[in-house]
Amino acid sequence: MAAGSVFLETDAFADVLSVADEIFAEFFVGEREGKRPVANTDGLPVWEDIPPLTPEELHAIAVQEAENRKAQLLAEAMEITREWQTDLLLGIISDEDKSRLIAWRSYVKKLNEVDATSVPDISWPYKPAV
Repeated sequence: MAAGSVFLETDAFADVLSVADEIFAEFFVGEREGKRPVANTDGLPVWEDIPPLTPEELHAIAVQEAENRKAQLLAEAMEITREWQTDLLLGIISDEDKSRLIAWRSYVKKLNEVDATSVPDISWPYKPAV
């Protein structure tokens, strides 16, 4: 515990060790790349290599990245088509914009069919022209 720390006197701190300021500064202010602080058998902090991610963890990260990309692409498509959808509802859409809207709606449907869990074998649909 750092000098000057304040805490309630309870059993919750029964295993707290007092460490020198140098040890506190090394282990609790900043980080070391590829390392993490853990307690040794005496309860004092030591640096340990961070274990590599498991294949399952790597896959979960890749799935999340694919989900994020999918959400970003869907948001972009909705922004692009927003005015065309309004024009369509009002009956003032041009034939050219209606064709674009149809192409973009088809793109959105294909995006919604993307299964992010199939990463890295995802076949992303191509964006239509704006």
